[in-house]
Amino acid sequence: MKNTTKLETRWGSVTMSLEPIGMSSHLPKLPYDQWRVACSYMRWAALTQDSEAIVSFTILNDEWVTICWHQEASGGLHIKFDTSDLDNSAMISAELEEALNQIHCTLHSHNKIGASQSGDDADDELQKHGWHITVGNLNNPEMSEHCRFNVNMMAKRDEQGHKIGEAVQFFPKAKLTSIVETPIEEMPENARKAYLLANLDEYIHPKEWEDRHDKIIYRYPATQRGKLFPGLKGRDQFGNVGPAQTVDEDEWDKLEEESYMGSEEYWGEYFTKDKSK
Repeated sequence: MKNTTKLETRWGSVTMSLEPIGMSSHLPKLPYDQWRVACSYMRWAALTQDSEAIVSFTILNDEWVTICWHQEASGGLHIKFDTSDLDNSAMISAELEEALNQIHCTLHSHNKIGASQSGDDADDELQKHGWHITVGNLNNPEMSEHCRFNVNMMAKRDEQGHKIGEAVQFFPKAKLTSIVETPIEEMPENARKAYLLANLDEYIHPKEWEDRHDKIIYRYPATQRGKLFPGLKGRDQFGNVGPAQTVDEDEWDKLEEESYMGSEEYWGEYFTKDKSK
């Protein structure tokens, strides 16, 4: 049923309506300019890297802060980052780390397909308290979106402290316009949403964000014995990421024409050309 969620408890499955909860966000709206910069990065990743991208948001000193992590994309529909990674931890002050522990919102992309919350997305968002937004169809004039809150409800206890209800966690959907501000808040809701989802014709994100985005291959044929084709980068047998070798267009085309092992059919979902490095 619409606006319901199914909860698994020790007493069995319970279908719970979300409407009576009366949920509302007490967070200030994300400024429009920060939204646009982050969406520019999502569009750049989709159109130039054929991959996803992600940024985080938190509130520090009463202002929203955008964090573009060092991140790894594999294939066209997977992105991950590790806050404990040396490059990432070097960017985060103790004050900012504490802010992220309290509020950790995210915006990530689904490349050129429609926006949704995948199972991997839900797993990634479980420990991040706040709202989470996915944008998709970044090759179209208008993006698609999926917004939700990460809601944790504490276990219910009676006056004597005995637990009488299970703690639950779920992701109710939210309206994009309740999370992100628009320049003219008096516009109708559908007009404000269309304004937020219109793709930009130019990139306005910081150039250094692009250097934090790596598209890698996790596996490659054993027949190559750890050697990479020119223009590819991946992990060796020790798990280390190897740099992509440079190759000109003619060399690459010749390689593809002469070798079945240079084809996308052979490499499958792990195939990628990285001519930008």
